[in-house]
Amino acid sequence: MKLFRLLFVMIVVLGITSVTMSNRSLDYSFEMKSLALDIAKIETEITVLRATIAQEGSLQQLIPKIEALGFEAPSKIIAVGALDPTVASR
Repeated sequence: MKLFRLLFVMIVVLGITSVTMSNRSLDYSFEMKSLALDIAKIETEITVLRATIAQEGSLQQLIPKIEALGFEAPSKIIAVGALDPTVASR
């Protein structure tokens, strides 16, 4: 009789432990899914920001701003020493 009670108690304890562990793993899976969605959103924002930075740094955007600040391209390029023929020049 004692053996049956002991087995019954063990089965109940194992059942409760199983349910508890299942609930915890379900909670963790929801948390992981939420984190994965946050990571995807942040990666999308990074891509958008990189595109914006590339667009703002393009010469088509910078030339009018530079000219508005008064910069003028030099009419003549002066080099000190001999020019290397492999280097492009005007």
